Amino acid sequence: MSFPHAKYFTPVVLAFAVAIFCAPPARAAQAIHSLERIKLGGLDQSILIRGRDVSKPLLLFLHGGPGIPEMPISYVNRDLERDFIVVHWDQRGAGKSYSPGIAASQMKLENFVSDTEQLTRYLLRRFHQRKLYLVGYSWGSLVGALAVARSPELFHAYMGISQLVNVDESSRLLYVQALGRARGQGDQPALEKLAALGSSPHKNPNNKPAFDTIKKSLIAGKVAHPLTPWHYTALAFVSPYYTIEDDVRLTKGMAFSQKATHDDLYGANLMRSVPELDVPVYIFEGRYDTILSPVLSERYFKKLRAPSGKHLIWFEHSGHSLHIEEREKYRAMMRQVLRDTQPVDHLPLKGRPPA
Repeated sequence: MSFPHAKYFTPVVLAFAVAIFCAPPARAAQAIHSLERIKLGGLDQSILIRGRDVSKPLLLFLHGGPGIPEMPISYVNRDLERDFIVVHWDQRGAGKSYSPGIAASQMKLENFVSDTEQLTRYLLRRFHQRKLYLVGYSWGSLVGALAVARSPELFHAYMGISQLVNVDESSRLLYVQALGRARGQGDQPALEKLAALGSSPHKNPNNKPAFDTIKKSLIAGKVAHPLTPWHYTALAFVSPYYTIEDDVRLTKGMAFSQKATHDDLYGANLMRSVPELDVPVYIFEGRYDTILSPVLSERYFKKLRAPSGKHLIWFEHSGHSLHIEEREKYRAMMRQVLRDTQPVDHLPLKGRPPA
């Protein structure tokens, strides 16, 4: 049996083999694992950059506190480094970025917002991308919302974890919730403690331990793995990114940061200052948050104007630190955000990077 074009068969096969075996190999993914010091707002600050492929989209995480860095416990969600170049930053006055030479006058909310924008632009230039994903947790969600409102062109999307809106109103709502729970259960000792605290317990630091006891009664074991201060300390102590000296610096920076930012923190009100965000918005809320009222976060979400879309995602087994307490769901939702927003402009720029 013969084929009409058999004489061409051998040359075609040879040409195909040459094309296969002589073609340049596919580019291997280039990972990055870098702990660096950079200058932001005139101060030396520390950033951790990790990812398995430098062509992936950038994700910048703004930690809470003020003054409680995420970097030492970031290894808990290291799996996200498959999908993003993840950047953790110890903000001015916090963790590795703490220095006794920093003045309280350098710790204004505006400084943190400006640092965020400066760091974002630096990362975009360095990795030749047009936008990045911004995650703000607690205090970081205040800084993040303000940065996105001012410079939306820098961001693919904004994710607010335990969104801070207004500390005064949040505290009042938590107090009302605790009071209702105590009355409903006929808990006279709790009612007496609440009466002693008054309706603004955060303004009465001497009664903070009593109020913490009441807040714990609100969750009553509903959070399977709450991130307590002791748990955070244990995770930080074995951190691959922190030394014993860094742990000492963390403790000093926490006390300094919270004192220096007190007025700006308690004076903030996103209902007034950020009524609109012109990027896709995702608010992640733990159902049993007793640090910042999820009721207020939901109110803010409903009032927020977001022309590019907004989404409220509840974490039903979490308190304030849902990205640690329900870490698998958190990572799944971050990947969902990536799919939803479909960034095509995260790829390396052929022309000049953004100014």
